[in-house]
Amino acid sequence: MKSLLLNYTNYNVWANDRIITFLKDNVSDEQLDKEIVSSFPSLRKTLFHIWDAEGIWLARLNGNSSSLGSSHGFNGNTEDGYSAILSNSKKFVALVEAKEETYFQQLLLYANIKGDKFENIIHDAIQHCMNHSTFHRGQIIMMLRQLGFTKLFATDYIAFRRQ
Repeated sequence: MKSLLLNYTNYNVWANDRIITFLKDNVSDEQLDKEIVSSFPSLRKTLFHIWDAEGIWLARLNGNSSSLGSSHGFNGNTEDGYSAILSNSKKFVALVEAKEETYFQQLLLYANIKGDKFENIIHDAIQHCMNHSTFHRGQIIMMLRQLGFTKLFATDYIAFRRQ
């Protein structure tokens, strides 16, 4: 399980880095904040949702409870946000690297942001978080297409494994 989770968490960093590199090189702050119909109304809000969710799950996995993500109260510039998002994603890799195989089979007791209590096996929580980020990266690609970007790139897991 640890090997699989290392692949997923490293894939997550790779895919987030691809998205962020494209945004840095091609998308203005105005475009980042342009309202687009999606789960979250802009590229920035979608990207920050990924950051928030990963941070909340990391807090849970570290035995803490968090109802607000890292982007709440964030006052840095766009570049600072990009760096913070990637740094946060790398913390998942570090967490998985630091744990023994038995850790991933343990039960995680936590409350969601509404305060409802749940329990899941740790490896399921990590896989969920990585899948959640993948889902929203797909939305970012769709939003970029709506903004007129046509020369995009793959963020699929298999593209990561091919490299």
